[in-house]
Amino acid sequence: MRSEEFISTISALSQGDEKFEEIRYGLPLGLDAASNLALAQKTRRPFTVRNTCVTGINTSNFIRRMLISVSCLFERDEACFFILSPKTEYGELLRLKSIDATVPYVRLKSDLDIAVDTLKELLLMRENGTGYPHLFIVLDGLENLPDCNKSGDLEEYRAIFELIRRREDVDVICGVDLTHSIFGGYPGAFVGIGNCLVSLREDGKADVTYVKEDASLSLPVPITYPSAPSVLETVIFLNSLPKDERFIHMKEASFDFQRIPAPLIKWYQEVKRDLPWRNNPTPYQVWISEIMLQQTRVEAVKEYYVHFMKELPTVEALAACEEERLLKLWEGLGYYSRARNLQKAAKTIVSVYGGEFPKLIEELKGLSGIGSYTAGAIASIAFGKRAAAVDGNVFRVCSRLEENPSVISDPKYRKYLEETLSAVYPKEGSLCADFTQSIFELGALVCKPTSPVCLECPLKGLCRAYQNGTQHKYPVLPQKREKRLEKVYVFLIETPQGFCIRRRKQGVLRGMNEFPSHVVEFGESAENILNEWGVYEFNERKREKYTHIFTHIRWDITCVWVQTDSAPFDTFALDEIEESISLPTAFKQCLKTLDNE
Repeated sequence: MRSEEFISTISALSQGDEKFEEIRYGLPLGLDAASNLALAQKTRRPFTVRNTCVTGINTSNFIRRMLISVSCLFERDEACFFILSPKTEYGELLRLKSIDATVPYVRLKSDLDIAVDTLKELLLMRENGTGYPHLFIVLDGLENLPDCNKSGDLEEYRAIFELIRRREDVDVICGVDLTHSIFGGYPGAFVGIGNCLVSLREDGKADVTYVKEDASLSLPVPITYPSAPSVLETVIFLNSLPKDERFIHMKEASFDFQRIPAPLIKWYQEVKRDLPWRNNPTPYQVWISEIMLQQTRVEAVKEYYVHFMKELPTVEALAACEEERLLKLWEGLGYYSRARNLQKAAKTIVSVYGGEFPKLIEELKGLSGIGSYTAGAIASIAFGKRAAAVDGNVFRVCSRLEENPSVISDPKYRKYLEETLSAVYPKEGSLCADFTQSIFELGALVCKPTSPVCLECPLKGLCRAYQNGTQHKYPVLPQKREKRLEKVYVFLIETPQGFCIRRRKQGVLRGMNEFPSHVVEFGESAENILNEWGVYEFNERKREKYTHIFTHIRWDITCVWVQTDSAPFDTFALDEIEESISLPTAFKQCLKTLDNE
């Protein structure tokens, strides 16, 4: 059933129930029928309207139509409507053939006591597993009961809501006058956290907003839909999603990313930095620079990049390079698996693609070490394709632009940004490269992690975080994992032939060269460890302590310089180590122990 058919059907149903049996199956409530069927099979709850608050013009009529449409999805005994309202419109729901409806008589405040007892019984039955699989509770117009307006308070109303507001096993629909004193002026005070607010307008249209945890509305300008039935589709679909994904969909409709390319590209062309990989970039140059720039500052990368390109100017040269020489060129950049993946991908490009970079995103992502970010960068910068490259700078810029509370480590948020940004790229050509790099540049120079220079931002007129002073809240970072602490001995074992070096066989930096090291687990002394390696006679010259931080591990290192006649591992002259042997920074720091000796 298409969307327009859905709307016309709901309109017909609002006049009666004679067509229920004709459309009880296959009614699409989300983006398409297939996705909703999959959701229903997975959760046994094909939709939800949980804690939806309806206010404005003709709220009761809208809620009634909402309930009639929802009832089409159930067999008898599968669901129940429990409706607390003094409004007579709901009486006709008792005629529904496909769902049970309970409409207690509520005309005075005192009638609520009996109704509350009935509700408690329904909830208790659900807890005991004997109630209806689906329970919809409607609260509409109770604030207008004649004996409630005098005090301006509704203790019973509050009591009812406290019974249900935190329950995940019921759906709540409220029709309310949000200006009433019971709500304290804040929709979130009644609706609860993470819910939809539907505002019906005099012109027949409706706005949908989303209530955040601080009871403020997420959208400065609500999403507007042409008619109430389409709002119902939106509410049901959004509430069927997890909260983080639900917020993304609300934001997708609310922030116009099409407005950012023009001013951003203009700004970039005026202020862009002169970086060595930006001069007539080839796919190879873009690839090498982007891999180097991961987790490394631009200023630190520039010198490495120039030297690397001088030594390995083509993908064929990289593919043919000896691993030890490659790792030496990479020394100091860290994350040595990236260098190995570079060479693995280079060999594939040479052997499979004849030395030419593939232009399709999926083919690029099929190369070792190339994910969606690097593939997007190569495609847009080198080939002028409409492909977004989402890195930390892009997350920071975009999350502030739309005040998006999604955690940046969420793959769904990355996918949303990739799709949203790719859709607003200029036509294929050089401006695609400029747009990709303009967001990088904005994040690096203006929209910084701390102390953003907002007054210099070309997008400040569009940025919600700037307008609301919430820059410090975005992006939302994942909770930091506490780094595991390891105490490590690193030995400078000097012999007449040189210093001992070996390959690490396990743990972090596995496969890399090291000065022999040992992670202390049982209180071993340096002497115990040397003895285990067959070194019994030695002269300890010096000890130095330092710390090295990995992504998830912190090493507290004690470097021990000893001199001995026998070598338990291969030895190399100091000059050879400095010129030809690649050493990760964690071990290379040990060489400072030799200074001033």
